[in-house]
Amino acid sequence: MIGPAAEALSAQMIAAGFDLADGGAAVIDVDAAHERIADVRHRYSPVVALLGGNASASAEASALDALVRLPHAAADLPPLLRTLIRAAEDRGELQRQADDLAALVDVTGALAGGGDPEGLVAQVVRRIAGRLTIERCSLVLIDGAGSGTVVASSDDPSARGMRIDLANYPEFREVMLTGRPLVIDDAQAHPLLDPVREQFVVRRISAIAVVPMVRDGTVAGVLFVRSRAQGGFSPREVAFLCAVASVSAVALRNAGHIQSERRQRAAAERELSQLRRYEDFFSHVNDGMAVLDEQGRVLTVNPAGCSILGLHGEEARGLPLPELVAKEIAMEATLLWRELAGGGRVLSADLRVQTRDGRPLTLSVSAGPLRSQNGHAILSFRDVSERRELESELRQTKEFLERLIHATSDGIVAADLQGTLLLFNKGAERMTGFPAGALVGKSNIRELYPPGLAEEMMRRLREARAAGEEFGRVRCEIVARSGEVIPVDLSAAIVTEDGRDTATVGVFRDLREELRRESELRKTRERLEEAEKAAVVSELAGAAAHELNQPLTSVLGFSELLFRRTREHEKGREELAAILREAERMAQIVKKIGRITRYETTAYVGKTRIVDLDRASNPPAVVIRDKP
Repeated sequence: MIGPAAEALSAQMIAAGFDLADGGAAVIDVDAAHERIADVRHRYSPVVALLGGNASASAEASALDALVRLPHAAADLPPLLRTLIRAAEDRGELQRQADDLAALVDVTGALAGGGDPEGLVAQVVRRIAGRLTIERCSLVLIDGAGSGTVVASSDDPSARGMRIDLANYPEFREVMLTGRPLVIDDAQAHPLLDPVREQFVVRRISAIAVVPMVRDGTVAGVLFVRSRAQGGFSPREVAFLCAVASVSAVALRNAGHIQSERRQRAAAERELSQLRRYEDFFSHVNDGMAVLDEQGRVLTVNPAGCSILGLHGEEARGLPLPELVAKEIAMEATLLWRELAGGGRVLSADLRVQTRDGRPLTLSVSAGPLRSQNGHAILSFRDVSERRELESELRQTKEFLERLIHATSDGIVAADLQGTLLLFNKGAERMTGFPAGALVGKSNIRELYPPGLAEEMMRRLREARAAGEEFGRVRCEIVARSGEVIPVDLSAAIVTEDGRDTATVGVFRDLREELRRESELRKTRERLEEAEKAAVVSELAGAAAHELNQPLTSVLGFSELLFRRTREHEKGREELAAILREAERMAQIVKKIGRITRYETTAYVGKTRIVDLDRASNPPAVVIRDKP
């Protein structure tokens, strides 16, 4: 309270709850000197002037916040002062918010200005320190491996790039864990800072604030401020720091992307200028040549490549690899690029494509990384459509011949000139019991023959060729897996290519079944011959017996008659008895001849054999055994 009139109201002001020593407001008697009014106006806000009952306000008094006339001062002054104080506080808060907004705009403008990102951050932390009147403001980026890097510090430019161990910063770890700002008003007593308490005491740090810098949902860094003087940070200051942290995170990311794009664009331009030196070389190559950048876009294509793909050089430049072909086949080109992007190589891979003008092609593609700064990968390709079509036909013919070879029942075996087996068909497998996989390329053909026979067959083959004759077919033997010796019918030949011998081939026909049938046929024929002989003998014997019986009967009859007419001791009786005996003997022989049923012989003189009448005329004994 200043002036006599003001002093008279002191008791009423104190009774109304005002502390006249807090310096929040001043009540001035207009009778005071003008210079004192100016001094009070400079030091206090708000300022209220007291006027007498009939007094008029001076020009200086009218410039103050309010006027109160004395008769009503005791009742009107307290509520008026409260209103003016609240208005002054609101104006102060609005001014601080305006200052924060201006500072935030200033910081955002600095970050958006372009240039070196780390230099921008250094400028930002200095402005934050000046705005909050604190000792230090630092920005630290977290690399996710338990460490961080100081990007900028407001009071120590040399700290830029310094690596820190997050184990020594529990306040940083807390913010990374929660993702929320951390404000500690009493840094020397807070339990979170117990592991590093000594550092805060030595540096006399009283308050800290740590604000996360969130990028893509992850705490990528922190904005760290500390103070020695103030007892803490107001919510407004913390909100300001959060806004700056968010803007800094976005700006750093954008600045990084912009610089990266600028570097890439500059590098691409340099690469393109370098590649132009090779275009003359590429233009004389018959194969298609294309160079791709790191995104798989075409940097250059030579004239042969443009002709193959049906494109113009400028039309192809800048196109991604999949867009060089029709959409229907773009997936195969995408897979090719994925292999190259991963650092892989493609060696003579066939790629079926359809050009943008609709022509189906088969390209033989070779690609790999380009070991220079002029591109990421280089492709070489040629049109092999006709060749692949011919190869397909040849492959089909080969597969047909292989099926034909394996389908035949004969064994077909081929070997090189050293005897190593090259072919062993299914017929040979069935015949010998050997699996082809165990022999082809591993065993020698000599193992299929008895000892020495393979060399003998080769010798005969060469002799037949030297004589201009065909080898024909020969009967020989081969050895099966079980050790059985198999008789076969062999047809063999020497294979020549460009006038020189390269291999031998043999076709084996298994004779086991044929020989078995021949044996059975021979036995059957022998049995038939025996039956025919028996039938002839039986018929002949029957005819002979029939023809001999009549004269023999006459001989017997007349001999017996003559024998009876002669007396004993009469001359000629003994001779008649002998004739009668021999005639009866002949009759017995004729009976045996008539009973012949089979052809049985016996030795006669030398090698001559005659019919054995006793065995041929007597049927074989039949032995009847009891059933078990």
